[in-house]
Amino acid sequence: MSLLIALTLLLACGDKDDGSDDGGDDSGSCVAEEACQDACRSIYADAGCALRSPGQTTPELIDWCTEECEGAAATAGGLGDYDPDTLPSASTSVRLETCAQAQAWLDCIDRRSCEELEEGYCAPIR
Repeated sequence: MSLLIALTLLLACGDKDDGSDDGGDDSGSCVAEEACQDACRSIYADAGCALRSPGQTTPELIDWCTEECEGAAATAGGLGDYDPDTLPSASTSVRLETCAQAQAWLDCIDRRSCEELEEGYCAPIR
C-alpha cells in the first residue's frame, strides 16, 4: 500500500469527531469523490478496461460502482475481513462498507490490470 494511501487511511478512518477543526473537507468521506468516479470509469468506460455485465449499460455500471465506493467512503471503519487481493468464491457477494475498504479497493484498482479485474480481483466488480 502506498504511503499516501496509508496516511489517508490513518487520517480519515480513525475517530472522525475529535473536536478539532483541521480546516479540511467536512463531507464525511475518506476519499475524494473524484477518486471513486475515476476508478469506476477506468473499469467500465470504453477508454478504460471496458468491462461489461449482461443487462447493464456502461453508465449504469459506472453509477452503481460510484455509489458503492462513495457510500463506503462516507462510513468510518476498518477493513474487517475484506481483502481485494483475494479472489472471492462464485457464491460470495462482496460489498464495500467502510472507508478503509474503499481505500483498499481504490488501491487495488490502481495496481491491477484490466485482465486481473475481469478475473475477479478487486471485488466488487460486476
